[in-house]
Amino acid sequence: MRKLFLLLLCLSTVLSCISCNDITADEIAKQTDEQTRYETTDTTQFPPDTTQQTDNEPIDVAEFILDWEKSIENYLDQKRKEHPDKLFFNEPDDEPFVVCYYTLKEKNIADSLIAKHNMKILFPHAVINPLSSIKMIMLKFAMEDFTQGLYDKMEEIKNADPLIETLIVGVEGGVRIAYLPNIDYYCKDAKAIEHIVLSPILVAEDSADLIIRSREEYDRYIDQMKSSYNTDYHLELLEKQRDLYDNAFFAENALIVTRIITRGSGSIKLSVNNVYTSGDKAYVVVKTVEPGGGGTADMKYQSFSISVKQSDIANINELITLD
Repeated sequence: MRKLFLLLLCLSTVLSCISCNDITADEIAKQTDEQTRYETTDTTQFPPDTTQQTDNEPIDVAEFILDWEKSIENYLDQKRKEHPDKLFFNEPDDEPFVVCYYTLKEKNIADSLIAKHNMKILFPHAVINPLSSIKMIMLKFAMEDFTQGLYDKMEEIKNADPLIETLIVGVEGGVRIAYLPNIDYYCKDAKAIEHIVLSPILVAEDSADLIIRSREEYDRYIDQMKSSYNTDYHLELLEKQRDLYDNAFFAENALIVTRIITRGSGSIKLSVNNVYTSGDKAYVVVKTVEPGGGGTADMKYQSFSISVKQSDIANINELITLD
């Protein structure tokens, strides 16, 4: 049985590969700059909705679903091989569903064909939409409802009606690719430390990763930010933020402020996965979650403010954000 599979892979933003484990902060920054330049111009998102163009030959439903699942794993395996410095996984925020399209020979016949073939009775669990202007009928099923017997009924309708040209079957949803830096790639003895992600404070556009250990340092930071922001709104906000952390806070805690992380779409979600120490360095590992099915055309700019224990970073001289 001949089948033509069209794997619609909208590839994720290309991540820069790092060539060795002895990595400096400058090299990491260079990598991030290169990644950001790509992401700000790349309009593609990432895999895979698998669509099977049946080419007028029937499909095996179980094999079709298995191929879709394999396509996701194959994509993840490919990204892992290309970027050993990162961990990739699927983190869907919705259930996958099967979408079937009848393509029609004429416009404005979709409603009559739905009625003619009693589709709403034959497929009671389906969402059925007549797409007359583009000569299609769409039927959407929950994955568990899409059985071989159901598909065979759809095939019978297609074969019996000369006004129906083809039946296209695809899977949508159920895919949301996430990735984060693999801390073991950067250092083998990393130790996760206790941390709390706080509401972010203002940072400058060209900000660097920073550890603030005292109220005096924090006051200097706020004053520095006031020289970068000159609107009444930002100056008022900075004064409010000055009051967030007092001497009592810094007696036991330090404040980590990360550089701004940039992504090519505001729909991309960023979060702190963990904070590690190794030798005299601390690492903030940021997880990226790509939007399933494409994202908005705006840019993402995000910094994180994180509370850590003073005792955990007493010997730390350098902070590196890995994203």
